[in-house]
Formats: sequence, C-alpha cells, structure tokens
Amino acid sequence: MLKRIGFTFVIIFLMGVCAVVADRLAAKNYKSNPTKIKVEVGDILFRSYSFALASSSWYKFSGFPGHVAIVISENEIALNSNSLKNILVVEARYFDHTKKQKCQNVGVNAANENFGEKYQGRRFLLKTHLTASQKQKLLYYYKSELEKPYSLFAQKQDTSVFNCATFARHTLLHCTQIDIDSNGGKVFFPNDIFNHELFQEKNNRIQF
Repeated sequence: MLKRIGFTFVIIFLMGVCAVVADRLAAKNYKSNPTKIKVEVGDILFRSYSFALASSSWYKFSGFPGHVAIVISENEIALNSNSLKNILVVEARYFDHTKKQKCQNVGVNAANENFGEKYQGRRFLLKTHLTASQKQKLLYYYKSELEKPYSLFAQKQDTSVFNCATFARHTLLHCTQIDIDSNGGKVFFPNDIFNHELFQEKNNRIQF
C-alpha cells in the first residue's frame, strides 16, 4: 500500500515537472506585438508564474504567486534585447539580485532582474497613464518607502510592511487615488492587480 502511494506521488510530481517545462518552452516561443513598447513612470510590470494561464480566460489565476513592480524611469522596451536593464523599477522584494543576497525590503532595481528574458511570454506591462503631476508625486513618494520591510503575507492595509502587490497598490492609491484592488477582498496579491478593470482595456495590458 505504501509503495503504491509513493509511486502515485512520484508520477504526480513528474507530471507537474513536465507541465512546467512545457509551459516554459511555450513562453519562449511567444512573439509579442508590438516589438517596441513605451514605458512610463507609474506603469506596472507584472510577471505570471504560468504562460498558459496568463494567455487564457483563466488569466486572473496566473498571478498567485507572481510578482509586480512599479516603473520609475521612462524608456522603451525593445524586444529580443536586454533593454530592460535601462529601466528602473521600485518593488518590495525578497532577494536583491544586484547584491546577490536576501534583502526583504522595498528597493530599486533594474527591471531585467525580475522581468528579464527568461520570463519571456509571462511578462506584462500594465499601463496606468499617469499625468505629469501624478508621476512627480510618485517619484517623491517611493523614496519615503525605501527599505521598509518585505513580507509575503503583508496585510492589505498595512503601510509599515509590504509584499510586492500591497506596495504597488498603496503607491498608486497615494499618488492617484486609484485603487487597483480588483475585488476588495481581505488579502491582496498580484492577481488582484492583474484582474483590475483598468487593465482590461485595449492596449493597457501588453504581453511580452
């Protein structure tokens, strides 16, 4: 009996591994249109854990887990290049890839660190279309939040500790009065941003 249970678990595990590998291969073959994307202060970069889910009608489930960051510099993404290294984002993150060490705080990174080419097809640019005054307010506000601690299970209304999604929500809410929480639930994760009505509009959700 125990051998049969163990064998079943092994088969399920191997099927899961195969599904992940197939998903990653499909993502690498994804061709984005357009091939150049304008990125502005206040836009949100979103990373899904599943290309298949993110590309389907079940997209709203593809952001748990996932990752989001807020753009704080303006530039252009040229696909099939390393242009993301020239775009800065602020994010609540567990790991600092520049220093190659655990950090667990709010910090500034080059966008390619958490949204680079290995995430092709699972990345989205969510356009917020901030005004010039809103952009300036955001650029001032984020600096006051740097080094605040990160926690995956940060409470939705807590501004003393953040996960990537709660930080993005509070920043946009403070600077624009727009609440990007799509369902008003008690907890808040990247999928709640991804499913917001603002990002259902044409050209406000760009997969690349």
